Amino acid sequence: MGCCKHIIGQIVAIFLIVISFAKAQVILPENGATLTYTQVMFDFEPIPDASYYAIEIETCNEALNICKSFLSFKSKVNTFLITDKFKFAQNYKWRYIAYKGRKALYKSTDYYFRTGWSDLLDTNVQKLVWTIKPKKKEKGIIVLDALKLAVNFKGEPVYYLNYRYNHAVRDINLTKQNTVTIVDNRLGEVKELKLSGEMVWNGPSNLNDEDSKTDRFHHEMEKLSDGTYIAAGKRNVRSFEPEEYDITKVAGNIMSETIVAFDKENNEVWRFNLLPELRRQLNLVPDITVFNPTRLGHLNGIAVDEQNQWVYASFKTFNTIMRIHKPTNYINYMYGAKTINFQDSLVFNAPFEQQHAPLLMANGNLVLFNNGNDSTGSGMVVLNTAADVNPTNEVIKQIWFKSFLKNDYYGSQMGSVQPLSNNNYLVCMGAAPHVFSFNEKSKKVNWQLYTYHNKNFPDKVNKNWKSHSNYRAYYYSSLYQYYFSASIVNKGSKAYVQIINSGTNADTFNVVDNEGVVFKTIHIKPKSKVQFTIASEVLIGDKSIVVKSVQSGNEVYLQAKQ
Repeated sequence: MGCCKHIIGQIVAIFLIVISFAKAQVILPENGATLTYTQVMFDFEPIPDASYYAIEIETCNEALNICKSFLSFKSKVNTFLITDKFKFAQNYKWRYIAYKGRKALYKSTDYYFRTGWSDLLDTNVQKLVWTIKPKKKEKGIIVLDALKLAVNFKGEPVYYLNYRYNHAVRDINLTKQNTVTIVDNRLGEVKELKLSGEMVWNGPSNLNDEDSKTDRFHHEMEKLSDGTYIAAGKRNVRSFEPEEYDITKVAGNIMSETIVAFDKENNEVWRFNLLPELRRQLNLVPDITVFNPTRLGHLNGIAVDEQNQWVYASFKTFNTIMRIHKPTNYINYMYGAKTINFQDSLVFNAPFEQQHAPLLMANGNLVLFNNGNDSTGSGMVVLNTAADVNPTNEVIKQIWFKSFLKNDYYGSQMGSVQPLSNNNYLVCMGAAPHVFSFNEKSKKVNWQLYTYHNKNFPDKVNKNWKSHSNYRAYYYSSLYQYYFSASIVNKGSKAYVQIINSGTNADTFNVVDNEGVVFKTIHIKPKSKVQFTIASEVLIGDKSIVVKSVQSGNEVYLQAKQ
């Protein structure tokens, strides 16, 4: 009989030959956990020779100490996601029973978890209203940063941000590691949190910086595939060397836009300081006698092409997207306005104005939200990222929303655009407080929602509903886009490596031997599993293999001992 353990991102041992099966150690949700979400991943140790598992879930009344059956089903795998059954403010108890045919091999202990509650979920506090309802077949979730919620296409919250401060945050993103990144504009900080709210990473803080020599972060951050973080910041010009860059004409209280990358230990690994770089590369210096201090770029978006080492930076008041070569800081190309104007943000005949949220598309091009003006309204622009880009070919596509929206087609501030499948796009209109999806070919709106909050809260009787503008909105297939488990499964006298992709996105897995050589690459569809045999000499003695997700970078180590 065999026994195995697995856990994402940690080294675990696999014992192919043992006397008995040890008690299960890997459990999701964690016993006693309070969840801030209702899309729940279940994960437990596979039982040797089990052909399926009976899952039993109950709801419990703590006051009466009574539980009743809630959900029962059979599963052929030990890792699975339930997206649409659980509710907030509930207590749950669950267990699993492993079967081989009709024979019960193992019954787990009872495990408990609860789903939390927040005023963010209270429809007397904030709400969304569908003006065009989505089709029933729509799957996935939308993250709305003003509401601090993720909602499904029924309009039901499936996640609320558990954050210690009540003030607004921006740019809520789900990472491929199933964590959340946020930008706290008020504190000037960037953070990564677990779904339940525990801190994973807190970027450098400037709260105690009396000399103004650190960055105050704002607008956007991104977690990169190598585990580093990149964020938009501001830094006082006094922190630079003015003689070196000859920016002495800039007043000492002026803030320069910065882009900074950190590793998980908060070591700075890359930096781009706008004003010094403009002086160094373009010989541009804002003169205090002629420049407007509110027109020094207004960095509001970053997109990183990791493969080609480009950083695309959106400077709103310059009406420009800069393509920056990360290894050298060289400004390779400027999309939109080709000259820097420190006095005002007026621009004529430019392909976009006051733009936000550049985002790399699957084909490598760049899409952005074009705020436009009160005459043109807002729209979206797709930019050419080829090496030979020039002013005649930089714009691939331009769409104005007023060509198919009857009203609220101008978002003067904020906003984002995200490509979806089948020529569809998700649009957050920013200051025009609605979010919608449309089809590029038909110019038809698929669905549309508006967001509101009660200005009189905590008064829930005399409600005063006001528009609640989202800075950005993002679509995800679920809270768990990428999640997998790997183990060794015994079938009679043979042992197989089993990989279960229980996330809602397809993933590719590299299987690496003890020498670091990839000897198998497998593409697995969402909610699917693959089993394969490997040469017996691969798992002899202290040799091991590693199963690694290409998308999330998470790893499972499998080691055999005779």
